Amino acid sequence: MTRLTGREASRTGEWRQGIGRLLAAQLGPEIRGLLAPYLEAIARYNPGGRLLAYPGSPLLALSWLRPQDRLIACELVPAAAAALARALGKDRRAKVITIDGWTALAAYVPPRERRGLVLIDPPFEASGEFDRLVEHLARAHRKWATGTYLLWYPIKDVAETGRFAFDRQRTFAGQSAVATRNRAAKPASRARRGAPPRPAGRRAARLARRGKMR
Repeated sequence: MTRLTGREASRTGEWRQGIGRLLAAQLGPEIRGLLAPYLEAIARYNPGGRLLAYPGSPLLALSWLRPQDRLIACELVPAAAAALARALGKDRRAKVITIDGWTALAAYVPPRERRGLVLIDPPFEASGEFDRLVEHLARAHRKWATGTYLLWYPIKDVAETGRFAFDRQRTFAGQSAVATRNRAAKPASRARRGAPPRPAGRRAARLARRGKMR
């Protein structure tokens, strides 16, 4: 959970070009309908209508779980893992494991349900993260080809991200969708989904092209 009134959030102001900009946008009814689960999740953590906090990916995922679903959140730093466990509370569907994400990716796929989503969000603090991303994703895909993989990465160096996109497209040709979001602290960031686009995703793209999302 990120407190948007905290020192770090106030210093970067990144959220203003993300969730702040989205909430202030004039969205068409169809786009707003598609975003309703996300906007409702944000609202649950901001009672009173004022945007003061932003839930991270684990809390958002938890809010969308069905009774029979489960969530495994991996965090390498023990203090961060403990904070994440406190944030997720006592929900029996969620479990936090103190483990390196790359190790977890190899260990926990395929899940026993044989279906699900893997979110890969490396810190990108060390060199070679894009190479590791392609390598580990390809390895996981060989073990669980029917899974859905969501990759989140910053666009800092256009040449580097272009090479990554080429390598990934060559490995997973015809099996990915892509969305780009501008950010203040970084030139941009990109999400890639390692599965064919679903109808809702194609519908959102068509609506955006028609100018219904401003």
